[in-house]
Amino acid sequence: MNDTRHSSFANHASEVRKRVSNRIIGFSDGVFAISITLLVLTIGVPSNLTSSDEISSFLRQALPQLVAYAAAFMVIGTFWLRHHRILMLCRAVDGRMLVLNLVFLAFVSLLPFPTDLLGNVQTPITVIAFCAVAGAATLCEFGMWTHLHRHRELLLPDIPQERIKSLTTWRLGALGVFIVPIVVSLFFPGIAVLLVLALLPLYEMIHHRRFLRHIHTLYLLHDD
Repeated sequence: MNDTRHSSFANHASEVRKRVSNRIIGFSDGVFAISITLLVLTIGVPSNLTSSDEISSFLRQALPQLVAYAAAFMVIGTFWLRHHRILMLCRAVDGRMLVLNLVFLAFVSLLPFPTDLLGNVQTPITVIAFCAVAGAATLCEFGMWTHLHRHRELLLPDIPQERIKSLTTWRLGALGVFIVPIVVSLFFPGIAVLLVLALLPLYEMIHHRRFLRHIHTLYLLHDD
């Protein structure tokens, strides 16, 4: 009888974990999708364009907005990829992980606001606002990895502890991608935005090449 009850409880707990996992993934993906969609609204198109000259003039004037859009799209897209990898390495989540994920998504969904400011006026203040929001989201990622590092039972059993420690360190190092542009913006705000476009993919490429083979194998183990 006790074995039957224990088996029933285990099956119920497994089903609850699966439902929670599906909800956190579905909700998070929805926030990412809406945030990226809202970025398009930061590019204002006048309704009174009637000639090729006016359109050409508008496109030249809208170049800062397009650059800000590209930077924000890259940042949110990178957050989505990294968030996907976090959850793929988890076998369960607890209450603190849910709260950290909500705070992380709060900063992600806020990014269209400083992006709009940055597209209209590129000054040190607007660059700092953009990088501060992106940096805060990165700190939340670091918090999630730190929590997973301390609570090994939430992760898949095949992941070495050293690997999780390395991933946690890499997420903290990602703050530099947004700290460097803040410093540069004090002198060259326009170049600071381009630095985000250059540094973020470079940092992720180095990280990707270092961990891709191991993470891909873990995906296969998790899917099985």
